[in-house]
Amino acid sequence: MFKHFLSDINAVATTSGFRMNASSWPMFLLKTLNGAEMAPAKIFQKEPAGPKVNYFQVGQKLEAVDKKNPQLICCATVGAVKNDQIHVTFDGWRGAFDYWCRYDSRDIFPVGWCGKSGHPMQPPGQKNNSGANRFRFRPSLIASMPLAPAATAPASSSSAPAASAAPIKREPSPPPAEADTSAPPPPPVTVRFRRQCALAAFALLDPTRVPEQGVEDSQPRQLAKKVVQAVLAASRKPDTVLARLGTIRGEESAITHDGNTYTIKLPQLVKASDLLQLFQILAQTLGCCQNMFGLEQPAKDCPQCDPRPRPSAAVSASSSSPPPAKRRPPAEQEAATSTTPCEKDTPTSGVGMGTVVVATAVAAGAEVSRQPPNEWGIEEVIRFIEATDPCLGVHADLFRKHEIDGKAFLLLNSDMMMKYMGLKLGPALKICNLVSKLKGRRHAL
Repeated sequence: MFKHFLSDINAVATTSGFRMNASSWPMFLLKTLNGAEMAPAKIFQKEPAGPKVNYFQVGQKLEAVDKKNPQLICCATVGAVKNDQIHVTFDGWRGAFDYWCRYDSRDIFPVGWCGKSGHPMQPPGQKNNSGANRFRFRPSLIASMPLAPAATAPASSSSAPAASAAPIKREPSPPPAEADTSAPPPPPVTVRFRRQCALAAFALLDPTRVPEQGVEDSQPRQLAKKVVQAVLAASRKPDTVLARLGTIRGEESAITHDGNTYTIKLPQLVKASDLLQLFQILAQTLGCCQNMFGLEQPAKDCPQCDPRPRPSAAVSASSSSPPPAKRRPPAEQEAATSTTPCEKDTPTSGVGMGTVVVATAVAAGAEVSRQPPNEWGIEEVIRFIEATDPCLGVHADLFRKHEIDGKAFLLLNSDMMMKYMGLKLGPALKICNLVSKLKGRRHAL
């Protein structure tokens, strides 16, 4: 049994509490199981042989596990049959909770299985119920023992004799409170604005109108609309801003300004990390600093907009560094994914702020090591992050603890950093942006 386990060790998923580098999981598992007492295979019940043919028919009743809340087993009906698959439809509920499964799935049971096994059974829902009430766990169905007489007797009959407290005079008690076990909605994401960075686009934006408190929403698409509406509200020339926003490629979205509705295009936003792409596009379109938009509370001074020598050093670094690639991307993707200096005319003279950020990252990578990024060591990765964004240097110990070398760094994503490394959303998205820029540079080379 242990030999079979060792042969399939790569198929064993990491535990939720494992916070080391994912590449060290197989060795960690071997060390943990070395000398451990294994449960013998003979104490396990053999899996029974299932039917070889799908005998289900449309309209047959069964009991099925609700995959969105696996602790619930509900009344269901076979809605369709296709080859070895059946379509499980839950009685009294809308079709959003139905699913397809194999005819020998462990998630379906014959009618009466819950009664024999003692598992609580969910009753059919009401057809006029909305999806918000779908996942309501009913404690009244779990209790198999009758209530004690003291608990069922109404308070108003305390002066009557015990015989008068019969079920004839007992009024129906209100239904017990239902505990909502539905998945919580995603937490809202807040986009912060930095007024200092709006000075670069002073002809278009009024820094005093920029909302310092920012805007928030739990849906990335709606949050992007609110950001654009806030930019329009702070604009000196809304018509000019709308004309520039019209050059963005993507999906059509309706926004409102001064009681009027306008249709613009925004890049596809599926998750919160896609907002960084939107920030770059807006900064290049408006001609302002890219640090005007962020997911964290902005610092007092912007290192690129500060009149002290730092911005000039960044511009000189970008002008002296060679372009990462000669090939120019398509026009519809240039605003979102360009890793080369923008050649088209911008409303402000000089190098665009998005170009400065990309060039700074490329220059920092060249200063760290002449080796390819996938051959970097842990300290080289840390030096690259600190050289690109000094604010991220506080997370250096995390990279040492989890042994993030060049290969692991190129595989990082926001979910992995937040779940296993304990990073917050803002730093995780910044590091994801550095990884994407580094990957673009590597492919260009």
